[in-house]
Amino acid sequence: MVRNQKNLNFHFLTLNLTKNSMTRFEQLNKLIDSLESDFQKFYDSGNKAAGTRVRNGMNEAKKLAQEIRTEVTEMKNAEK
Repeated sequence: MVRNQKNLNFHFLTLNLTKNSMTRFEQLNKLIDSLESDFQKFYDSGNKAAGTRVRNGMNEAKKLAQEIRTEVTEMKNAEK
C-alpha cells in the first residue's frame, strides 16, 4: 500500500511540476522573443536604454531558468 501511495504522489507531483515547468518555459520563450528588438537597437544603434532593457530582461530570464532547473531536480529526485 505504501508503494502505491508513493507512486501516486509521484504522479501528482510530476503532473503539477510538468505543467508549471511548461508554463515557465513558455514565459521564458516569450521573454526572449520580446527582447529581440531591444537587442537590435542596442547592438545596431547603440541605444543605451535598449541595453538596460536587455540586461533587465536577461536577469528575468535567469530567474525563470533557475525555477525550471529547481522543478526538474525535484521531479528527478521524487522518482527515488
